[in-house]
Amino acid sequence: MQQEAANIDLEPYKMAANAWYWAWKNQIHMTRGPFLYEGYEYLQDIMSCEFAKQCVLKGSQMGFTECIGLLKVLHSMIFERYPAGCLYLLPSEKDVREFSATRLKDFMVRNPETIQQYVRDTDQMHIRKIGHGTFYLRGARAQQKIEGVAKTSIRLESIPVDGLYVDEVDLIDPEMIDVAEHRLNESPIKDFIQFGTPTVPDFGIDNEYQDSDQRVWMITCEACGTETCLELEFPDNDKVITIDKDGKGHRRCRKCEKEIYPKNGKWIAQVPSRSTTYVGWWISRLNSVMTDPAEIIKSLESPRNNDPSNIYRRMLGRAYIRAEDKLTVNDVYNCCGQEPIYQKSEYPSAMGVDVGHDSFFVVIGHKESEIKYRISYIGELANFNDLHDLAQNNNVKCAVFDADPRRAEIRKWRKKQKFPVWLCFYHDSLKMDVKRDEDQGTLTVHRTETCDATHEMITTPGVTEIPRKSSLVIEFAKQCANMAKIPIDDPITQNRIYRYKRLGQKADHFRHALNYFYWAAKSPNVLHGWKQRGPARKRKTKTSYNVLNYH
Repeated sequence: MQQEAANIDLEPYKMAANAWYWAWKNQIHMTRGPFLYEGYEYLQDIMSCEFAKQCVLKGSQMGFTECIGLLKVLHSMIFERYPAGCLYLLPSEKDVREFSATRLKDFMVRNPETIQQYVRDTDQMHIRKIGHGTFYLRGARAQQKIEGVAKTSIRLESIPVDGLYVDEVDLIDPEMIDVAEHRLNESPIKDFIQFGTPTVPDFGIDNEYQDSDQRVWMITCEACGTETCLELEFPDNDKVITIDKDGKGHRRCRKCEKEIYPKNGKWIAQVPSRSTTYVGWWISRLNSVMTDPAEIIKSLESPRNNDPSNIYRRMLGRAYIRAEDKLTVNDVYNCCGQEPIYQKSEYPSAMGVDVGHDSFFVVIGHKESEIKYRISYIGELANFNDLHDLAQNNNVKCAVFDADPRRAEIRKWRKKQKFPVWLCFYHDSLKMDVKRDEDQGTLTVHRTETCDATHEMITTPGVTEIPRKSSLVIEFAKQCANMAKIPIDDPITQNRIYRYKRLGQKADHFRHALNYFYWAAKSPNVLHGWKQRGPARKRKTKTSYNVLNYH
């Protein structure tokens, strides 16, 4: 019996259980040659990990699309880990066509016995039959909105799968990722793997990695035994990357400064308490054998157009934000004056309202000159009656509302007011600043340009004054800072453009209320109110000290 057990060939079981072992043992032919262990030691644990929920925060050109997006998926399909199929999500349909026609097809041609024999073509480029399951390639563009609120896509709604892989998370609408994730609901496997190069902090793949157990590649120094993570140390500690007299870069121990080698690394979780729920990996070109570290130093010293964004993101695998692309809470606090939040004011005022499902986020203020704003009220209200009373008490002359999600209710409330009330729609392809429909009472505005304008309102000294710091002002500041301008691929032209996105699941209602206030303040009734009342006097004579929530 023992002799029979000893004679069992375990190779098929090893290959079925481990994608990395299968690729290494079969010497799968990659774009740059056969699959290697040397120089890519960090891939072994990632490809071998069978944990259901994973994310990879990475630098560019690290081989992850081939190793995770192709090898791991193909292995799982061939060995029937995904009998219901696998969904691979890319930013656009153009990406799908290129992926299917080049990467996937070339992969099959280079590996006829280990891969191609298991793949059957269909009539559609974005669908492949692999083993007994179906491999779906999808672009993540939303195809429609449900009642102006929930984005959806029929191409994602009807696909039941066991595995979901999201490639370049930051370039995909988060709502489309949520739609795709529901395709795993009936699966006993529920593999959900996200990976990509980061853009800005607290968004996309950077936000996912922060929620994970945050594994890093720790390199053990052969000289002193100290462990060094280059991603955590550089560029703050510039001693871990040096350039010799010949111009060659070297990786060095953070303690003894002797040379260290990525091959001596291992994965260490920074938050091991999360390792049972979410596994996250972070690796950059600091650990790539294809990159001379000297290139990274030289690029940081002389970034193209004096913008180091792409160096941080693509080489260091590090989220980065330029000052002009995101407000900070300190930007907002710098606008704080000495006055508290008021519930009443006699100044001709503008009101901006962002509409939640069960509350309203309100910003009220007036013009003190053609270019100066003073915000007197910031708050959250529960119902339309409170909103009406607040508008009356603050002499509101124009209000702009978020048109969704309670459009019918806003239109009904609008008819009862004695001042203009506009419903505002964002549209980033608008050819003008604003489009007005007097009959419908709607404004359509360019979203990115509006956010740029309110960014400038806050960051330009002397332009905007807000109430002194309080619990509400702190929340206002946080929400204003929860948006950032992020590079994305235009869904129509496929060109790289910048759009403002919410960071993670953090609230941004007050930033939108500020945007709507900006447009309400352009009303002639508000715009010229400061001229009609003459030079600004002490506010005690014009504003009631019925103060809300200051301390």
